[in-house]
Amino acid sequence: MALVKVTTKSDSVLDIKFWIVDAVKKEIFDDKYERHYKNYPEYVQQCRNDWQGMQYYPRIFQLT
Repeated sequence: MALVKVTTKSDSVLDIKFWIVDAVKKEIFDDKYERHYKNYPEYVQQCRNDWQGMQYYPRIFQLT
């Protein structure tokens, strides 16, 4: 599940917050989430790739 909070003022975007929430584990996906897959290197790498994307997405919207 994804959550997004957009703060605006006078039709301008001031801030964007973006979260992915694991509904089963009831926790927010973050840079520590890979701990759930410590015995599966390919999943650890996928978590790291996803986390890099999570850092990038809000900046895309702030640039437009």
